[in-house]
Amino acid sequence: MKEAIKEAQISFDTNCVPVGAIIVLNNEIVGKGRNKSDSFLMHAEIECIRNAERNLSTKYLDECEIFVTMEPCMMCFYAIFLSKMRRVFFGAFSDNDFESEYLCKNKVESYGGFLEKESSELLKTFFLSKRKKNVDFK
Repeated sequence: MKEAIKEAQISFDTNCVPVGAIIVLNNEIVGKGRNKSDSFLMHAEIECIRNAERNLSTKYLDECEIFVTMEPCMMCFYAIFLSKMRRVFFGAFSDNDFESEYLCKNKVESYGGFLEKESSELLKTFFLSKRKKNVDFK
């Protein structure tokens, strides 16, 4: 999870919503990702899945686990589901209970609260700085 937070920090430093993700296979990181500003579709989880697919030369990541600094959105949960991963570990909880309901229906194991304080603080700091400056974020 600490590696995912490092990715989130890079997003923060580049004025993007600070979410980071890593995918692990046999205790080895096989994919990294972070939110980027060039597309609304480039969430940390999506970039991470794409990197793992390239590194492992397969679209099926059924032996892998993903670690994300914030509870994944619906789009990302579905991408995780399609990639055949069955375990998601995340830091900060989303305000939307819809994601958790979706996970239960699709039998993806989900565990939250890992380094929750660190993950939440990075997100809070980012959004507070934007509100103070009244500046749009990417």
